[in-house]
Amino acid sequence: MNTTRLQLTLCIMASFLLTSCASMIDKGRVEDRQKELLYNEGTRALINKDYPQALTHLLKARAIDDQDTRIHNNLGMAYFF
Repeated sequence: MNTTRLQLTLCIMASFLLTSCASMIDKGRVEDRQKELLYNEGTRALINKDYPQALTHLLKARAIDDQDTRIHNNLGMAYFF
């Protein structure tokens, strides 16, 4: 009886662990997608010489990933212009 309870407990714990890992992966994918959309919108605004709009989008993208050098490069150009 105790072995069955232990197995059941381990199964439940494993399913919680797998579920939490899967949700973290999904969250990372969503954030990556948001970052890319914001980066693309910021870049498009930069090309169209709408610098305030470019800054808005690029700053939001940087808030998601502050290590992306593409975002920093375009932010620098938006501030320069």
